[in-house]
Amino acid sequence: AQAKVLEVRAGSVAEEIDITLGKTRKTYEAAGRVLDEEGRPLAGIYVQLGSLPTDGKELIGNMSGVGPTDERGEFRAKGLMPGRWGAWGTDGDPDAGKQGNSYGDMAAFEVVDRNIGGLELRMSRGAKLSGVVQIEGTSDPAVLARRPELKLWVQVNAPPGTSSPPSYALGDIRPDGTFEVTGMRPGKVNFQLAWPRPKGFSLLSVKRDGVELPGGLEVRKGEHVRNVVVAYAYGTSVVRGQVQVNGGPRPTGARLFAQTRRPGGTAAIGWGEVDALGRFVIENLSAGEYELVLMDFSASDVPFEKRQPLARQTISVPESGELKVTLAYDVSVAPKEDEP
Repeated sequence: AQAKVLEVRAGSVAEEIDITLGKTRKTYEAAGRVLDEEGRPLAGIYVQLGSLPTDGKELIGNMSGVGPTDERGEFRAKGLMPGRWGAWGTDGDPDAGKQGNSYGDMAAFEVVDRNIGGLELRMSRGAKLSGVVQIEGTSDPAVLARRPELKLWVQVNAPPGTSSPPSYALGDIRPDGTFEVTGMRPGKVNFQLAWPRPKGFSLLSVKRDGVELPGGLEVRKGEHVRNVVVAYAYGTSVVRGQVQVNGGPRPTGARLFAQTRRPGGTAAIGWGEVDALGRFVIENLSAGEYELVLMDFSASDVPFEKRQPLARQTISVPESGELKVTLAYDVSVAPKEDEP
């Protein structure tokens, strides 16, 4: 059936509208067990499933998980369409972003024309991260007392081209500022300020043993990483800007964002999307020096972490005020790589 445009006017009633549904496709089930590293069944584990492309290993989507597993470690997923799938166990409450002490390796399988049985999903002891959250840019006791409102979103992204599922956790911050996150898979861990973000706060830096880690924190299997310091900045300043496009028209399909970074860093402290007129607003910044960069986050084969700024300039943000800037973007000049 072909879609048709339906026009509805105020106060009118649209009648004799027929909707033709597509043919119902047969779905299938996948069943198996979740085991620990010694091959013993695990109860209480949730199982997540994601679709896999026919020509690669990288997950392209998720569906609702199933579980928890029973005392024999068994699970059953229903409603699977034909195609390639990946399944893995999650220890904890995946809907809340919280994990237990282990992570699951993904098992790939393909649904063709029958149910799948005998799947075995393995769980391994995950890494533990512990440290403290600091708030910079203010000494106001009322602001410092809001530290428990902040929540850490901690995530290990799967390397491009691999079948490793993402690993994430939502970490609570104790009144004394300490935190602990468990069950993380090996890889490079990135920290973010979880939504909803309290107004005025932004992620400033992540350090371990005094060394800043702008590209993330590398963790090994089962490792306990201590002395992590996550610094948040508090501020109410605003950068209100205009992107001036030179050397040609704005690229078609470009989704431009303005970001503020600390000088020499690559992590975004604040950001704002550039509208069709070239305007952007970045809020909740603390006073100080920043590098203002322009990024294109439209669809591309280049991973986000490897994309280079289209334009950049140094700005000085005032205390509790507004800074107006013009950021020049020359479309005829190739982006310059960030210096290591």
